[in-house]
Amino acid sequence: MCAVLAMLALRAGSLVTTEQLIDGVWGEDAPLTARNALQVHISSLRKALAAAGLAPGAVVEGTSSGYVLRLAPERVDALVAERLLTNARSCLASGQVDAAQALAAQALALWSGPALTSVARAPFAVLEAGRLGQLRLDLTELTAVTLAAAGRHADVVRLAESVLTEQPFHEGWWCKLVTALHHSGRTADALAAYERAAHGLREELGLDPGSELSILQEQLLRGDVAPEPGQPGAAPAVRATSRLPEPPTPLIGREGELAELVALLRAPGVRLVTLTGPGGAGKTRLAVGLASESAAAYPDGAFLVTLAAVTEPGAMWTSIAESLDVPTSDRTVTGLLGHLASRSLLLVLDNLEQLADAHTVVSQLLRAAPDITVVATSRRPLHLAAEHEHAVPPLELPRQATLGEAEGSAAVSLFVHQARRVRSTFVLDNANVADVVHLCHRLDGLPLAIELAAARSKLLSPAAMVKRLDHVLGLHDVGVDRPRRQQTLRATIAWSYDLLSPVQQRVFRRLGVFVGGADLAAVEAVTEGCRGEAEAFDVVADLLDASLISVTEGSDGEPRITTLQTIGDFAREQLRSQGEAESVELLFAQHCAAVFHAASDLMAGSGDSVVAARRLFEVEHDNVRSVLESLLGSGSGPSPAPARVRAGQVLCADLWRMWTDGGALVEGRVWAQRAIDRSPDEDSVALLQCLCVYAELAILQRDFTMSRDTAARAVGMGRRLGDLAGLIGALIMLGRSEHIAGSPDVARAVFDEVITLASSEAEHQQRLAEALVGLAYMEMGEGRYERSLQLQDAALQISVAIGDERKTLYARHNFACTLRLMGHLAEARTRMREQFTPVIRLANPDLLIVLAEDYAALLAELGDHAGAVRLLGAADALRSRVQMPRLPQQEEEIRQPFAMARAALSGVDWDAAYAAGLRLGIETALGEAYHS
Repeated sequence: MCAVLAMLALRAGSLVTTEQLIDGVWGEDAPLTARNALQVHISSLRKALAAAGLAPGAVVEGTSSGYVLRLAPERVDALVAERLLTNARSCLASGQVDAAQALAAQALALWSGPALTSVARAPFAVLEAGRLGQLRLDLTELTAVTLAAAGRHADVVRLAESVLTEQPFHEGWWCKLVTALHHSGRTADALAAYERAAHGLREELGLDPGSELSILQEQLLRGDVAPEPGQPGAAPAVRATSRLPEPPTPLIGREGELAELVALLRAPGVRLVTLTGPGGAGKTRLAVGLASESAAAYPDGAFLVTLAAVTEPGAMWTSIAESLDVPTSDRTVTGLLGHLASRSLLLVLDNLEQLADAHTVVSQLLRAAPDITVVATSRRPLHLAAEHEHAVPPLELPRQATLGEAEGSAAVSLFVHQARRVRSTFVLDNANVADVVHLCHRLDGLPLAIELAAARSKLLSPAAMVKRLDHVLGLHDVGVDRPRRQQTLRATIAWSYDLLSPVQQRVFRRLGVFVGGADLAAVEAVTEGCRGEAEAFDVVADLLDASLISVTEGSDGEPRITTLQTIGDFAREQLRSQGEAESVELLFAQHCAAVFHAASDLMAGSGDSVVAARRLFEVEHDNVRSVLESLLGSGSGPSPAPARVRAGQVLCADLWRMWTDGGALVEGRVWAQRAIDRSPDEDSVALLQCLCVYAELAILQRDFTMSRDTAARAVGMGRRLGDLAGLIGALIMLGRSEHIAGSPDVARAVFDEVITLASSEAEHQQRLAEALVGLAYMEMGEGRYERSLQLQDAALQISVAIGDERKTLYARHNFACTLRLMGHLAEARTRMREQFTPVIRLANPDLLIVLAEDYAALLAELGDHAGAVRLLGAADALRSRVQMPRLPQQEEEIRQPFAMARAALSGVDWDAAYAAGLRLGIETALGEAYHS
């Protein structure tokens, strides 16, 4: 009950889901009856609150998904302390030193010892206690800043000595102590304190003092010590809310290394640190630990970007944007860099070794965003001038197989910790210490290898493991050109693999095709025919028990199967060695094609179905990239077999709506171009579809020459093939391209042909509506408004009938625009306002922009000139971010209203309104316009 109360209190007033409570209270040891047990705890908690007289001031409310503790934040010490720290920093920043010190003292008085000790065994308490401990340290540091600012150096000395008693290797506080001693007139004691710090770091951690402490010693010796860090107005950095994964295991054996890296990140001018080393060395875990320890220094937080499945710079940019939750409309290189330019955050870029141009992306990030710091993990350095490379070594190994020596070893400590997770009675003793030490040495101290071995403690004793490990290592055929660590790691994974049954091995190998995880349906699709009578679910459960895979819960509540990257690499090796890779990759490609063909149909439906399809694309994005890479090959490699290229072309055809709505226009165009370039010379339906996809993406990027040439090629191919659907689609692209490029007569003839071809077949009604809209738009541009309205009405009826919300919204919007041009301003305003909610829900950049621009033109004609200019600014900002210039036709339609606004407003007023629009998100600007 206490753990439940603590979790709810730390998020007082906010929903804590049932799953979060179960994970936080029980973790992996959650009983099957955890939900019932949680309900019992909640019931007991409610009674306890009432008995203590805290209700109704403190009430636990239940919802369908979790619980909320209705409690004033000032009644939760942790929340009060956070608020006081924020206020203290504000006071210090404004020069109110005494007030800042008083607030910090008030906050520190809330502690009577380490946080959450009464629930320390609950899984959630580990990270929360660490966070609250950092909060306490931040308050203590702020106190030191105020004392130094007030010239109370002797008090800083006492405070620093108190902190160093608990944290003897904290170099920042050693610097404070040394500096304060010097400013207290005790320079000899300051030099002695430096020697104590240096001795402790070298003897206990094997490290030399960091640069800040070393420079301080040199200044002491020269007699030119700089003023003590933290003058009035220089508050400690705000501890930011970050998006980092919860580590599955503690960071064992890396304490000294972590402290060194934290100090490195704090050093002036350090903005890129690359953790290098072999797979399984623990680079990611160390990087996440470093980010967690350093997040307080970055006001905008710390974020992890996983890039294991990324092989192209364009995909890398998209992945960074996705991890930072950058709006879809901003997910271009220009948009992302603009988003980051003024932010101060720590970015962990994980797994860069397969990206040949990763250094280019990182270099652009560092140049464009001066307050961004990057921690990268890779098996090779980036070779950038700003790079500080840190090779991640294996864990410390014991020199002798004695119990005392082994207990002090990081490698053995990790083994024992992991063994106890699967076998709570495991104890390191004199009987097994020699075997455990032997295992750790044979695994070369690599964390992944040790964890896999220790997981077998559920079944095998250390002695039994040694026998099997030796056997597998002796039989495994290892390339002699590979590093020794990789040989050992491969043997470790191979050993776990060889313990599986033949059916489990076949399924495990096939899981190697998933680089972004998979749901059970995908697993069933690629393992069909290799499981015998076994169900995919049962085999997956066996592999989970063998620690070869991980299972998380997807957004739909269904399990999602993932593997560590190194284990996935091993699975793919086995798949290739068995000659199964090509056939399994094709099975997965066929599954993806079926899934995204259905999703493409959803994209042509209502807003809810569009959102669902977009979510699917985001979840499967890494797998899609991997499949396309396997089917279409790399940019410079040999061309794959024709059957694989055609499969890739089909998948591209099903993905084009995902690319356009997912903010991945550049990436989609790269894949479509590759699918076209890799195609055999002969015509095919698949190639025709890919040409249409490429033309559409080029139109959206305003590359009209390329879109027209590609569409013309597709039209010719459609005629030769006699493929009516493909021909109609190609003609639509050609008509749009010709119209936009300034050839209305050619475009009209093309659209007329589409109407002739599509009118006779019910399956082509969507294309018929597109042609009608194209003609209507030209009629509107040429002043034939009544004819334009007739065509738009016909298109609207078709779009409504087939349930295509996007086409419906376009048709309704064009209808309203025509009414505006005819002078029916009131009716046009009513119709446009009806569009706001569905357009914002769909979040299609093109729809958002044209609605904002045309409504702005209407506002100008109605006399709201400032509102019109503000909305124009918001539309221009989005156009700039998505790199979608305004069409000449659109420019002409809105030119006169904005000329009126320009004449009505002074230059100052115009500039102020436009600048305000630039700062607003377009959804916010539309919302303001709607309510004005």
